[in-house]
Amino acid sequence: MSSQPPEIDWDAVAGRPAPRLEMQRLTERFAGHRVLVTGAAGSLGEPLAHILSTLPLAELTLVDVHEPSLFGLRQALGEQATDRPTGAASVRYVLADIRRAARVESLLEDLRPQVIFHLAACKHVPWAEDDPVEFVATNVLGTFHLARAAIRQQVERIVYPSTDKAIAPPSLYGVTKRIAEGMLRAAASAGRPRVTICRFVNVLGSRGAASETFVRLIGEGRPLPITDARMRRYWISPRHALALLLHAALLAGPSLTVVPDIADELTPMDIATRLWRQLRPGEAGPPFVDSGARPGERLSEPLLQAEEQLAPPEVPGLRQADQPPAAGKIVPFAVWERRCARLSSQLDQLPVEELRAAVFGWLDEDTHGAGSERA
Repeated sequence: MSSQPPEIDWDAVAGRPAPRLEMQRLTERFAGHRVLVTGAAGSLGEPLAHILSTLPLAELTLVDVHEPSLFGLRQALGEQATDRPTGAASVRYVLADIRRAARVESLLEDLRPQVIFHLAACKHVPWAEDDPVEFVATNVLGTFHLARAAIRQQVERIVYPSTDKAIAPPSLYGVTKRIAEGMLRAAASAGRPRVTICRFVNVLGSRGAASETFVRLIGEGRPLPITDARMRRYWISPRHALALLLHAALLAGPSLTVVPDIADELTPMDIATRLWRQLRPGEAGPPFVDSGARPGERLSEPLLQAEEQLAPPEVPGLRQADQPPAAGKIVPFAVWERRCARLSSQLDQLPVEELRAAVFGWLDEDTHGAGSERA
């Protein structure tokens, strides 16, 4: 098997063309702005960095905790520097961990970004069930550190990729993302930063995704594991994911939620079959094996909460999820400060079940009585 990954037409696998980027509007939106990206060397951050580096920003700062990946991104962008248009962004690369509060504070104080794409996160659903500490530390405390620093530095807007798994979440991963949404909305309710939450679905080809596993196993000629044949998911291509994130930043409003402009759910078997046809055209298959559902998974992931309704699209690739005014449901940021201070002091000592109970308890409190002070 070749060491080079095969070329996949992910738009064809998704079954729809990706929306075209509104480059003129993006150029006008970001011209002269200082932009910071956390998780910049990840599977979504890397293509985002490539696009942002071509825009006439005042400065682009790319932050990641993984040194080899950030080094690779630096090399890739450096090799393309001569091809970037005149006036394109100057780029800074910063090795930093958002779980370190003081480091986040000093970065934002020094860089004073106007727009932040906050992509840094742990994202594997079953892994979070087995080992929740790092998920809570990154997705909850890391996001809190960023939100607090953004309030102090009066950042204009944070664009945050959340997930459909944050709706009525049964998984710890989903709860961490739902809590992060709540903290960011609380920050926005005080004025700045404004917040756009992008409710992501399964992104084909992203690192660690089922689609990546399917590609590897098809190349090796091995059966493809299917957790449950009844399971259905929304899927988007990497180009659609990039458009969702960038076009979300074009929308105005203090606190917005957007979702991909899609209507069709597919099973993992559908995705595997489409990949098989690309990689092994004309061959019968693919062979499947039942692997059983994994912890934290459910049969389907809703795009909308019960009270939400989709508004007509303003930009390609996304729809706004509108809901009735809910100012009373927003937990004040001061409550999040107290919660996160307690959690930070206890994180490494709490047994796993107590840690789970704490974060699920926050969600329950906020659903039935915003701003409860129970530990």
